[in-house]
Amino acid sequence: MQFTCDQERFARTLGAVGHAVNKGTSAPPITTTIRLSTDQGRLRLDATNLELGITAWLEVVVAQEGSVSIPARTFSDAITALAPGQIAVRVETVTHDVQVHSQSGSFHVRGQAADEFPTMPAAEPGGQAIVLAAPLLKEVIREVVTATDESGSKPIFENVLLQMERGKVTFAATDGFSKVTYRTLTLAEAGRELRDILVPARALTELASILPADGMIEVSVTENSSQVVFSTQWLVLSSRLSSGKFPNYKAVLPRERQTRVTVKAADFRHAVQLSILFAKADSHAGHITIRGSLGAEPGTLTITSEAADVGGNQNTIPVQVEGDDQEEVIFNVSSLAKTLAVITTPDVVLEIGATKAPVGVLKAAAVNSAIHGLMSMTSAH
Repeated sequence: MQFTCDQERFARTLGAVGHAVNKGTSAPPITTTIRLSTDQGRLRLDATNLELGITAWLEVVVAQEGSVSIPARTFSDAITALAPGQIAVRVETVTHDVQVHSQSGSFHVRGQAADEFPTMPAAEPGGQAIVLAAPLLKEVIREVVTATDESGSKPIFENVLLQMERGKVTFAATDGFSKVTYRTLTLAEAGRELRDILVPARALTELASILPADGMIEVSVTENSSQVVFSTQWLVLSSRLSSGKFPNYKAVLPRERQTRVTVKAADFRHAVQLSILFAKADSHAGHITIRGSLGAEPGTLTITSEAADVGGNQNTIPVQVEGDDQEEVIFNVSSLAKTLAVITTPDVVLEIGATKAPVGVLKAAAVNSAIHGLMSMTSAH
C-alpha cells in the first residue's frame, strides 16, 4: 500500500474518525486502531468502538492498493506533529510497518493486518431514509441533548428519540425529572420515513462535532434495524440503537399558558448567571417573580436566590408580560442557564402554565424553534 496526501487534511480526517476509537485501558485491541484502505482512488479511514463507528474518505494519490490497521493515537499524533505539506505513506506488505516521509521529518509505526477489523454497518439497501441539512441537524442536536440525563441512573434518558410522522421528524429528550426538550423539523420528502428510534445522546454529540458546515445528511437504519447510519458525501457515522419505551414527553407540558414573558436573552443570561453563584448551596433554586406593566413602565422579571451562610442576590430585568403575574415560581437555575446557552436569538420567550405544579416553557422568539420544558421546584420547597 502506498499513497501521498496533504498533511493537514490527513490530520483533520484522522481526528474525525478518532472520535470512534475506543480509549478504555481494557478495550479490545482492534478497537484502538484505525483501518486505512484504498477505495477507488481515495483513502478510506474506519474506526469503531463496537457501539459507535465512523468512516471518512480522503482524496489522495494512490500508487499501490492495500489496507492496514494502525494504532490510532500514536499515528494520529505523529501525523499532526508533521509540518504542513505533502507526505508519502508506504506500508510493508509482510510486516505491515507503516512508513511516513515528509519534508520536516519521517517516522514509522507497527501496523497490523486489517483482516480482523470489524465490518462497518451500512444502510439497508433500498431502505427508507430521511434527508436533512447538516447545519440544521448540528443545531438541533446542540439544543436537544441538553435535556438528556447525565447521571447514568436511568439509561433510557441518555437517549434522544427520533419520532417519525408523515412529513416531519421530532427530536426529543428528557432527563425524566426536571427538563424536556423537543424540536420538530419538516421533511422535504414527506413520503419517506423511518420508524421511531432511540439514539444514544453521546453518538449524536460526536456526530455534531464532526459534521460539515454545509451540505446534506441522510439518516437511515441498517437492514436488521439495530443501528442508525448518518451519511454525507465524505463521512458516515453509525451507532447502535437503544431499546426501551420512551415516555410521553409532551404530557408534562401545560396545555394552557397563564403567563407569557418576552425578554432580552442577554439580560436573562446575566441574571441567571449571578443567581447560580448563590443558588448552588440551595439545590440550585432560583425564585422568579413576574409583574405585569404598570402604566408606561414595562413589566419586570425578578430572580432571587438565598443560601444560609453564603448570601443572596436579587436581579430585576424589564420584560413584556402577557397574562397573569407570577409569585416566586422556583426553577433550577443551572438547567435554566444550560437552556439559555443554546438559544441564539436576541429575544427569548418564557411561558408559565401548570400541570400538578408550575411548568416553564422556554423558547427562542422565532418560529420553528426548540421547545424547552422546565419543571418547577415549587412542590419541593
